[in-house]
Amino acid sequence: MSATTGPDKGRLMGLVLDRNRPALADAATLHDSFSQEQLQAIDDEIATFAARIDVAEHALITRLRVFDDYEARQRPSGMVG
Repeated sequence: MSATTGPDKGRLMGLVLDRNRPALADAATLHDSFSQEQLQAIDDEIATFAARIDVAEHALITRLRVFDDYEARQRPSGMVG
């Protein structure tokens, strides 16, 4: 099952919409050396961000298709646009 369908979709959409999750805005203050746990946490965050982008892209494309289909049905026949 893909990340954008089924039960995972709701979980991932929750991640996309979670405004309370702290951002890594203070990356400049991080040390040059990381522990394995810190690297794993960064790796997990990268995967989470990638999933958020995938879900958001899917949602955008889906809405564009719906909007385009609606507009196409509203045009008088013979009009291309």
